[in-house]
Amino acid sequence: MPQGGRMQCIQWGKWERPYESLPDAMKWPAFAPIRENMLEALQWLEIIWSKTMDESFIDLELFYVPRPNLARLDIRGTYLIKKFTLSPYDKLPALTYLDISCMAVLENVLIQCNSLEWVTLARSFELKKALLETRNLKELIIDTCPKLGTLIIWSKELTSIKGLTDSKILTKLELFCPKLVDFERPPLYVIEKPKVYHPMILQLLKWEAAGEPEPPKEFGLLKKDLEVQDQLGWDSRAGTYPNHPLLPRTFLVGF
Repeated sequence: MPQGGRMQCIQWGKWERPYESLPDAMKWPAFAPIRENMLEALQWLEIIWSKTMDESFIDLELFYVPRPNLARLDIRGTYLIKKFTLSPYDKLPALTYLDISCMAVLENVLIQCNSLEWVTLARSFELKKALLETRNLKELIIDTCPKLGTLIIWSKELTSIKGLTDSKILTKLELFCPKLVDFERPPLYVIEKPKVYHPMILQLLKWEAAGEPEPPKEFGLLKKDLEVQDQLGWDSRAGTYPNHPLLPRTFLVGF
């Protein structure tokens, strides 16, 4: 990177170049203080569609110490970041704009920042969980996140959430947002529990007569093991099949 570019970054507090263009201290140790001076001076950081930037840059450099000047952070479209954690509150006390959309493998997001006003997580196809404790957040864009399962937000100023209906397997939604008005609540996805078929009394009696051990009480039986109704026929006096007990065996109580 030219010397002038580094000086402009420090002077103007803005970086809109590829991640690979940052001075690399691994290649030349003298770049280490220059790189840190650049990060300290940043007010606007934009690194998009990076194939090499990973969580170590976020956790061990950018968020390692508080960045009181950084007001805008745009790292959309990165290929290696699976977890984004902005915590505690004093890390970026001036941040108002955050774009972490179009992330290829991003799964979990935790944000604790009182100054944030606008956030987008849109088009992050692997996103599963997002927790936002953002007191002054006003707008969240989260469209095209089909795998999102958990969304929890605390915000006193949030008025708009856009795109949440694209999340087809949302199972946990908690919104502590008294001013929220622009919002379409999606139906929560209910995870279907596997159906368990319990053995009928007649089948249990057959096992006992044959001296066979009873099945483990923790598990039921598959339906194919219980299809004996056709051989038994209909009992008109009881009004049901004889292998449909009104009272289950004692060891089946609680299932």
